[in-house]
Amino acid sequence: MNDRTAAYANPHQRVPAVDFDRVVVEVARDGALRFAPRPPGPPPRVDGYLLALTSLEHSPRHLGERHPDGDELIYLVSGQVTVVVEAPGGDQRHRLRAGAALIVPRGLWHRIEVERSARLVHLTPGPSSQHRPASEAPTGGPR
Repeated sequence: MNDRTAAYANPHQRVPAVDFDRVVVEVARDGALRFAPRPPGPPPRVDGYLLALTSLEHSPRHLGERHPDGDELIYLVSGQVTVVVEAPGGDQRHRLRAGAALIVPRGLWHRIEVERSARLVHLTPGPSSQHRPASEAPTGGPR
């Protein structure tokens, strides 16, 4: 029995629920889950996966990100976004509305364009995520 299952073994001990706007869930490589406080700014990177709820009013200020450690799942809770995936044959644009999900393959650059204020859940692999700052915009042609 581990710490998490021990909490359920005692009928007088309550297992706490959390406010998903204030925490992230770290998913370790062995499958263990842990709530962690949500820091200000970009989400933390973990050795495993990070599950988080993110609110977006505007498109991110970077020109994309990629995750060499695994695929990323994006699930749109509300709003509308377009996820642009820079695939080898050219950009692929995926318009997502509430309830839609997309898997972005490992290592592909992608970015989110916010069309209507959005809340999304992402399951992001780590720890080696990379971001392309706006100052590194590609010049012409497919990315």
